[in-house]
Amino acid sequence: MMNSHELYQMLLNLTPPWKVVDVSAHLITTIREIVVRVEYPKGELLHCPECEAICPCYDHKHRRLRHLNTMQYKTTIESDIPRIECKEHGVRLIRVPWAEDKGRYTALF
Repeated sequence: MMNSHELYQMLLNLTPPWKVVDVSAHLITTIREIVVRVEYPKGELLHCPECEAICPCYDHKHRRLRHLNTMQYKTTIESDIPRIECKEHGVRLIRVPWAEDKGRYTALF
């Protein structure tokens, strides 16, 4: 039997090192939302989105992106996305597999 973390990991087509770490369902409130929390594990290599050089982590930027509904419930992906400090390109947000750069919505939305 698959749990909710594994289900959303599969539905979002996430591959390691990205991992679904929490799925919160707010079904009784007026918001009626499912929040999927995704993390990039500490200690994993980070690459500059411009030149693919391995770079140190600079900090993390909290992002909430609107995703396709899960049935009739609004679904949001939430993550603290690492930013890198590239010697050539400066501070950059790494690419995430579920969204375009600087978007407010997932690629599927």
